[in-house]
Amino acid sequence: MQEHLKRLFENEFTSEDFSNLELTDIIDIDALQFLMNDFQELTGMVFAILDLKGNILVASGWQDICTCFHRVNPETEKHCKESDIYLTQGVSPGKYKLYKCKNDMWDVATPLIIGGKHMGNLFMGQFLFKDEEPDVELFRERAIKYGFNVEDYLAALDRVPRWSRDTLDTVMRYYTHLADMIARLSYTNIQLAQAMKEKDDLVNELEKSKKKIELANRAKSEFLANMSHEIRTPLNGVLGMLQLLDEEPATEQQKEHIKAAILSSRRLTSLLSDVLDLSRVEAGKMRIEESVFGIQSLEDSIMDIFKLAAKEKNIQLLCVSGENIPEFLIGDEARLRQVLFNLVGNAIKFTTQGGVRVVVERLAEDDPSVAKLLFSVSDDGIGIAEAQLKYIIEPFVQAEGTYSRNFQGAGLGLSIVKKLVLLMEGDLFIDSVPGEGTSVYVCLQFKIPEAHQVKAQLAAERQCTENTPGKALKILFAEDEAINMLAAQKMLEKQGHEVVAVSNGKEAVQMLHEQDFDLVLMDIQMPVMNGIEAVKAIRESARLGSKSEIPIIAMTAYAMTGDREKFLAAGMDDYISKPVENSDLNKAIKRVACKKRKGK
Repeated sequence: MQEHLKRLFENEFTSEDFSNLELTDIIDIDALQFLMNDFQELTGMVFAILDLKGNILVASGWQDICTCFHRVNPETEKHCKESDIYLTQGVSPGKYKLYKCKNDMWDVATPLIIGGKHMGNLFMGQFLFKDEEPDVELFRERAIKYGFNVEDYLAALDRVPRWSRDTLDTVMRYYTHLADMIARLSYTNIQLAQAMKEKDDLVNELEKSKKKIELANRAKSEFLANMSHEIRTPLNGVLGMLQLLDEEPATEQQKEHIKAAILSSRRLTSLLSDVLDLSRVEAGKMRIEESVFGIQSLEDSIMDIFKLAAKEKNIQLLCVSGENIPEFLIGDEARLRQVLFNLVGNAIKFTTQGGVRVVVERLAEDDPSVAKLLFSVSDDGIGIAEAQLKYIIEPFVQAEGTYSRNFQGAGLGLSIVKKLVLLMEGDLFIDSVPGEGTSVYVCLQFKIPEAHQVKAQLAAERQCTENTPGKALKILFAEDEAINMLAAQKMLEKQGHEVVAVSNGKEAVQMLHEQDFDLVLMDIQMPVMNGIEAVKAIRESARLGSKSEIPIIAMTAYAMTGDREKFLAAGMDDYISKPVENSDLNKAIKRVACKKRKGK
């Protein structure tokens, strides 16, 4: 960046008001000096740029009679300054002004008007016309009066250029055009410097805003993590006890009350998960994983989970697959499940008659190694008005906007679906008619696994299914919440396992030294020694010998993005979040047993 632009950039101004700038701030003095040196050498024409105070900023070919005499003596310099100042006044752009100074030399100037403001002049001075003869005796007397060397002063007079008036007109036309060009270029530089400064200010503001947003997001994440943990911990005790009650003998009415309470607990858990998922996606912390999965198992799970809800509402639930659907795909099965479960759950919730249909079709694709699938979830429910369609995918927005609420929910389902579909680089479309129903279309592309990948996946599933140990396990359970401890202990004992419970990590480490166990269930947030510290002590203990490799499952209310990875990196073998479903706990134990047999 050129120096004059740097100076402009550092000034506080607008393009309409730059009164704090000097001409030296605006024009590129060095560039003009080089340009006019060459011009003077070619043409012999003198040239100068002066500011409004009479300061010479650029000068080329300046006459000796001026630089060596007139501008040296205070009296004659005063005459020069008078001429300079006079020439700066009342000259229109594109015109020039001629003036004979009191030193008996001609000066001429044309104004530099920058952004409508007179900032200086292009000046040509100390010359004589060809049609006039200088009064030599007058100049001799002036030399004596002001103490100049008479001989040298008169020699300088002889060197003063003499031009015709036509030549002056030609040169000044050139200089007026040059002045206009310099003025326009300078004003452009001002605007450029202003734009650069505005950009710099904007970047600084964006940086500040970014930091504020990062702090706000961090605070939000910490708040969500803390609130999630504090809600999940007592909710785990509630759901655990309800699951225990559900397995006890009870009257039909009691069973109905228990199931209603379990359903409410699960709804609260689902709401917590939805809020956390939304936060993960918005923070860019949710990652799409890839693994081999079967499309049929996905359809079966939809039927298993939602057929009871559909039956209770006396509506049909159908899953239909089109032709050429690959049996296995590579993609994020968990996120695809989440998308379809949300859509099917919504469809059932808003449908009171007719049915819900889940259809999977394969779209045409030139690449045989990929499958582009269209999933459609259609219902015969209440439908959505066209005016509401563009808002319905926003978080916490529902089709109903009044106090007359007919359907429960936080309005997060479609918002999460939309964000997950975009994260998987897919498309989502909604078609709905009020009173007739809604169809949601999701288009996603998956890789098709090769035969050896499918074979390995099936072998792994078969090994874990066939070789799962049927014997009871001796489990060490570290948990500081008494109700959570009791609920989980009773659930495990009902499965035939022996459970030894301790209330903190230090007791867990000590108990491992004293007894043999098959598995450890480890809470994270505990007094004395937390779960992370306990796992570290176990894994690094030489005294424990082979016991230090015991399978450990984190069973915790921490369920934010990165928590699972953090606990696995700390030495855990698996992770399950609270509130704990009995079936999920059994699956986690099964996964750990499978990993142990494989030597993982």
